[in-house]
Amino acid sequence: MSIAKKVFWFSFVLVECIILLLGWLFYSHASKTLYTVQTENAKQMVRQTEEYLQLNLKSVQNFILSIANDTRIREDRDEELAPWLNQNLIFFMPNVRNIHVLRDSIVVSSTSPYGWLIESNPNIREVLAASREIGSPAWLTSYYNEVSDHTVTVIMKIQSNNGSTIAIVVDLNLFSLHASLEANRSQAGPGQLLLLDPNNEPITGNSDYSGYNVFTRHYELKNLSPDLFSESWTNIRIRDSDNKLFLARSRNNILDWQLVWIIDETELLEPLGRIVRYAFWLTTVSLFLSIAAAYTLAIYFGKPIRRIAASMDLVSNGRLDVILPDKRKDELGLLSRHFNRMTIRIQALIADVQRTEKQRQEADFRALQAQIRPHFLYNTLNAISIASREQRSEDADSLISSLTTQLQYALEDSPAPVTMEEEWTAVLEYIFLMQSRYPDKINFSSDIDPYTLTLMLPKFTLQPIVENAIFHGLAVLPEGGVLFVATVLHEDWWEIIIEDDGAGMEESATLYLQALDGSCEGHGKSISIVDSALQGVRGHGIGFSNVKQRLALLYGDRFVLQVNSSPGKGTRIIMEMPIRIVEKRRDFHAQSHDS
Repeated sequence: MSIAKKVFWFSFVLVECIILLLGWLFYSHASKTLYTVQTENAKQMVRQTEEYLQLNLKSVQNFILSIANDTRIREDRDEELAPWLNQNLIFFMPNVRNIHVLRDSIVVSSTSPYGWLIESNPNIREVLAASREIGSPAWLTSYYNEVSDHTVTVIMKIQSNNGSTIAIVVDLNLFSLHASLEANRSQAGPGQLLLLDPNNEPITGNSDYSGYNVFTRHYELKNLSPDLFSESWTNIRIRDSDNKLFLARSRNNILDWQLVWIIDETELLEPLGRIVRYAFWLTTVSLFLSIAAAYTLAIYFGKPIRRIAASMDLVSNGRLDVILPDKRKDELGLLSRHFNRMTIRIQALIADVQRTEKQRQEADFRALQAQIRPHFLYNTLNAISIASREQRSEDADSLISSLTTQLQYALEDSPAPVTMEEEWTAVLEYIFLMQSRYPDKINFSSDIDPYTLTLMLPKFTLQPIVENAIFHGLAVLPEGGVLFVATVLHEDWWEIIIEDDGAGMEESATLYLQALDGSCEGHGKSISIVDSALQGVRGHGIGFSNVKQRLALLYGDRFVLQVNSSPGKGTRIIMEMPIRIVEKRRDFHAQSHDS
């Protein structure tokens, strides 16, 4: 993956993670804050509702006490009670449904036309029979009667002036009472009020948690277990089949009712819905903004980095004229300036190396000339001298002509490679001179592939090796021998073979020749341990080492030199080189650099 893509994805993921993290932290904090506020409101709502209920119940008791002292009741003026109760008193207590007055358990006045039915109500008859206190209100739990439907009744017995027992019975309107208790629900926030009697049964109200059973004429719990309210708790969190619920409870009132405020946490967090939707759109917008920001960063940083990387590739492929723009003032601009200075410095160093290498090659070539000339001149002049003493003028002329050709080829002051044809011509002249000096000792044959005559090789590649073969292989034998030179062309390389059947060499001498450019560590022996065996072959090293080093420098690992020799059987030298066809007399250093 490119660095531009990495910058893009890193920036995009980083921005999105920050936005999502902030959104999650905000939502978590807001939901906790809202939950805390709403649960505190629920607790406060329970306390306020219970205070309101307690106030209503005490108002009812005070109402009964006030009418109990009225003379119309005390003096048994029953005919005046009905208009008074129906036209005045019932309207002062909005949560009262019916008022009944009983004398000696007989209804004498009632706000309901069916008031006489309460005489047979077992709940009222039980309270009237059991109550011995005079002037003290007694409350019945919620129940159903035929006069006031589902209700809660308070009864107070008093003594009339003539000694009869009077019972004032007041039935509360539970629907009205429940509605008044929930009057402030909109201010309290989400939730539902549940009223339970001491038996953990709902008193009134149709909601998600209570409902009226028409068959039993009782309210029953829904979605909640009655066992839950048998436990001692004030606030509790539970999970029903679908949702999490928070319940706040209080039961400090005259009737020992339980006031439970139930909040569905899903409903509680509903106000956050708008914020969540807003956050969703904010996240969507931030997604596009983060993509734009990441893309901008990727272009801003990735493009110059890609340019630097591409320039480095060009430099690695040999292009040293690459110049990067360095107008930026940041680290990338500094890197570009350093890169430009580096390429300029590399060009200067390469030029120095090329100049130095060229000078070294020329010096090596001149050193080779200096090595070869004394041997060559000595051997050739000696042959001319012998021909002159023997009065072989034609042979002397031929020798002088060959010597002139050799001197012209050898003394030409240029280290440039030559064609195999030029080198082969010079070698033939040299062999002719050597055959004149050692008559009947050098039988020469060759097998030169014509195509190889156009191939290039360093000057004086063949002559030093041919000279070694003649002087150290054939001339030392009384009967002489055969010198064979051949070239073989392969697909992308060619080889030169120089072979004689002369004196040959020991293995130690062969190792010495192969190690002339360094040590014999690659062969497992040191030159010092074979020194005594090499006294007769050290002359092989003149020119041989130079030839080997120049070929290795020109062709590198693609040049292979093999020396095979056995005492009394001769020596074979094989040089393997890659095929190169270049212009004649082309600059030697330029060829070395191109290869």
